[in-house]
Amino acid sequence: MSSTLPVLESELSKQQAAERAEERRANHKAGLGFMTDEELKSAKVMHPLTAAIHASVEEQFRIIAEHDLSQALKPREERTKLILVNDGRWDELMEVPVSSGDSEEKSSGPVPGGTVFSMFIPWLEDWVTEGSVKSEFVKLGWGWVSSVQLVKVEHGKRPHQKCYIHFETISAEGRDIVDHLSSEPMEMEGGRKVYAEVKVYYRPGTDYYWKVRKSSWKPREESKPKVELVPLGK
Repeated sequence: MSSTLPVLESELSKQQAAERAEERRANHKAGLGFMTDEELKSAKVMHPLTAAIHASVEEQFRIIAEHDLSQALKPREERTKLILVNDGRWDELMEVPVSSGDSEEKSSGPVPGGTVFSMFIPWLEDWVTEGSVKSEFVKLGWGWVSSVQLVKVEHGKRPHQKCYIHFETISAEGRDIVDHLSSEPMEMEGGRKVYAEVKVYYRPGTDYYWKVRKSSWKPREESKPKVELVPLGK
């Protein structure tokens, strides 16, 4: 007389079965069907959160592509660039031609390539750093700050610094500031000129501010080597 021995389920198989059951419940609750993660992967079913991220990225690429296409036939000075700001909104940055002027002393610092407008602060205390200036101007939202240059000044009432802030793009809000700074200087008695300025209060709740003017620096044109054709026989 034969008897069949019962099949004892191991503790490991019980644990695996419980995990699979938990995966099925969680996926069913998420609207993915009563399947395990492995079964979902085989069926190529995407989690809603993952699908939403993919859709968001695709939408961003679509917006940028449509915008770039709309700008392709415009003159360079009328083109804008899109940037995604912190709250998820898109902002347009407009390129502005660099204008000339004599609103400050010349220094030896060149303007970085790609600069469309530069601003100038004639007086900064010695303790001010490039990073602190850039941080304040980024907060203002006038455009993309590509570079900040500090120049030591030993003459005057006391040692100090002057500063150049270079923008690669200008935002719609920054355009009003650029237009103001680019206005013609006022001629005073004795031939002295007064240039347009804005005050940037860098310590909220205080009267501490920087006077900001338009910089007269423009990108230097590269000089080409001279070429002279030599006639044959000479």
